[in-house]
Amino acid sequence: MVGELAMSPAQAITLKSAISLAFVVAPKAPYWFAGSRIVTLPTLDNPKRIDEDFSVLIADIQCGLVLDGTHKVLAAYTTR
Repeated sequence: MVGELAMSPAQAITLKSAISLAFVVAPKAPYWFAGSRIVTLPTLDNPKRIDEDFSVLIADIQCGLVLDGTHKVLAAYTTR
């Protein structure tokens, strides 16, 4: 657990569907990496090939934020 966000049960019910997390980051070279890979090849048991595309942001995470549905910061937590 990183921290706590104090609120009443009524506030928690209201925010439950709208709350989100965000991170403040400082990008680091090479900044971005994207690619794809074959997860599984077709077999007799599983005749479907599964491919996976991915993209990765390379960065130093400064802090985490808890946001409400209007993107207002409710709390901030250090990651260091």
